[in-house]
Amino acid sequence: MNTISAYVPDALATGFLDKLKLLDSLNLHCLETSQEELPLEQMPPEEVLPLRNLLYDTGCCIAMHRTRVSGLPPESLRRLLRNTHLMEIPSLLIDPEGCEEKEQDSFFRAASSFNLSLLVENRAGSALSTARDLETFLKLYQTYGVQIVFNPLEFVKLQQHPFFHVYYNSRMKNHIRVLRINDGLYEDGRPMPPAQGNGEIKELISITKARSFDGFFSLTPYLGTGTRDDLAQVAAWLRQTLKGL
Repeated sequence: MNTISAYVPDALATGFLDKLKLLDSLNLHCLETSQEELPLEQMPPEEVLPLRNLLYDTGCCIAMHRTRVSGLPPESLRRLLRNTHLMEIPSLLIDPEGCEEKEQDSFFRAASSFNLSLLVENRAGSALSTARDLETFLKLYQTYGVQIVFNPLEFVKLQQHPFFHVYYNSRMKNHIRVLRINDGLYEDGRPMPPAQGNGEIKELISITKARSFDGFFSLTPYLGTGTRDDLAQVAAWLRQTLKGL
């Protein structure tokens, strides 16, 4: 089974229902959300329940929600976790930038009490830029079973080969839960359509499938124009690639 999720920013669809309609137009059912556009740490239950009911009505789900860890007050953390549970979101993609180890550990323990999966993503120029950074982080928090959102474009920005160098030589293969479907050029990190850059995206899709990947493929409007058509074209390319494997 190939599970495909998509992040729909406000620039493409402002309201929650509009995001779900766009998702449906792509024949997709798994949405990704972010703290910036769905502030679960601030929302009271009476605002969250109608959104959950919309998911039921449309047959959709939220695959993961991105949130920061640093500077999140205890009451905001409790509200975030309660609302995540209420929305039946299985995974939190956390941004650990600027976060103290004690603060992070406290967040992880609280999230684990709600049986939430925890994800981190490589991002050029951050504390989690390289495979070594990710491996160190996973080892430090192995108790919580942290998994990875593997972003080929962010490795390309570091002029690294996402498949032949990073994936092939790393020890994190079994911890990859999400594969971003994006591509770009070594020379300047400029985004490119899939398989038109140096991201080795076809190789990554092929190897994850060969290893019985049970995570999901993630679509984001990462290209320069960031239009609905861009998202649709990447979705079509991914489906065609999967059919050829």
